[in-house]
Amino acid sequence: MTYETFVEELSAAFPEMAFLEPDLPHVSMGQLVVLLKDARSTPDRFNETAERALAFIDRAGLSEDDRVVNLVAVSFLESLHNLGPQCREIANRLGPGGRRARKQVSGEICPS
Repeated sequence: MTYETFVEELSAAFPEMAFLEPDLPHVSMGQLVVLLKDARSTPDRFNETAERALAFIDRAGLSEDDRVVNLVAVSFLESLHNLGPQCREIANRLGPGGRRARKQVSGEICPS
């Protein structure tokens, strides 16, 4: 995955998302947190969306393109606090790619 293909790959992984600014990968990545936040009201929907999101984040976080890893760190992980209690659940389930991107975030990503 590269910075140039990022939004296209995000769109393919989440066809239900309408991208507000497809030319701005950081904005598009932030919309994934909004999708998770909106799914919280239905546990099954949240779990299914979380599984897909974590798989995508893992793949993106393992990219050789440092700009993609930065997208994960800045526009996904640093926005996870918006999930409230589910923030810690998602943070605890990060795979190798998500944990790699986590190293770029200073401080906690979920409130105590």
